[in-house]
Amino acid sequence: LWNLAPPTQGLVSLAILGITDRLKMADADEAQTVHRIVEATKRAFALRDAHITDPRHLDVDVQQLLTPEALQPLADSIDDASASPWGRGKGPGDTVWM
Repeated sequence: LWNLAPPTQGLVSLAILGITDRLKMADADEAQTVHRIVEATKRAFALRDAHITDPRHLDVDVQQLLTPEALQPLADSIDDASASPWGRGKGPGDTVWM
């Protein structure tokens, strides 16, 4: 599976897929499925907010954020019985898609 490199949202979509891949989604009912995807998205956004920037200023190898060792703790932190808060983000900004 391939996606675009930083500073795009490619890391986010790959992280969401990697996290949900570890959550036994086939066993989830409809509400659990939506909940798990939303929670995976929150964690992927947190990765983005912590690490993704202009490629000239990256302080981490983005590939390391997508390893099983990096994604499993994020998946393990998802609780089917509660929702985690949304992150604060980085402030004003926008995205351009072409």
